[in-house]
Amino acid sequence: MYIIKIILFSVVSFVLSCSPGKKSVCANGIMVTLEDASGLDGCTWLLKTGDDKVLHPINLDSLIPEPQHGKKYYALWEAADEMFSICMAGEMVRLTCVSPL
Repeated sequence: MYIIKIILFSVVSFVLSCSPGKKSVCANGIMVTLEDASGLDGCTWLLKTGDDKVLHPINLDSLIPEPQHGKKYYALWEAADEMFSICMAGEMVRLTCVSPL
């Protein structure tokens, strides 16, 4: 009987922890807005922070498969100093975490 209670408790805990209503948020993530910059030569998508800093993410496609202009996210990034681009807008960064608002 004791083993059944443990198994039942484990199953219930597992099911509740995987509920679809929960969204993961990047710990200490900074709110950014996705902007379509395809009108600028050599640019595609840029991220804009609340203090108007512009970021040029080099790995956006792998983290946001269907980008939408104006959508807000929490994001973390690191500088991509070794990368170059013909898009002259924003600091080039490598996103390490992205989650929708």
